[in-house]
Amino acid sequence: MKILILLVSFFFLSNPLIAQDQENETEIIDHSNIEPLILGHKKVIKKSPFSDGYRIQIYNGNEKEEAMKIKTQFYSKFPNIRCYTLYQQPYYKVRVGDYPNPEAAKNDLKMLSYHYPSSFLVPEKIRRSGKEEEEEKNTKGVNK
Repeated sequence: MKILILLVSFFFLSNPLIAQDQENETEIIDHSNIEPLILGHKKVIKKSPFSDGYRIQIYNGNEKEEAMKIKTQFYSKFPNIRCYTLYQQPYYKVRVGDYPNPEAAKNDLKMLSYHYPSSFLVPEKIRRSGKEEEEEKNTKGVNK
């Protein structure tokens, strides 16, 4: 009878050891299919009309009327450069241009500093130019 109890207890005690061995060999399979979602998100970001870039800030002050006056004067002097007015409490800011990098803004910054001595370059989300969109289309055609 002691032998039977010993064999039964050995069987029950050794079974968890076998189960632990099997747990160490568990393989995790990812069925989420996340990769296509990540690729799709990257395509959406590329289609965004905005990208990281720079603008030149020509005014920063508390007066809305002054900001609008400077914006009007800027458009009369430089009709080919886009101008943006934004409000970041308590300041009104006038920023101009859409530059992909600091080097692209260098010439305009030099020219504008003559008319607006306190102007400086600021990083900001900028509008993509038509040239950038065309380059992306051409690149896609080459990769196919």
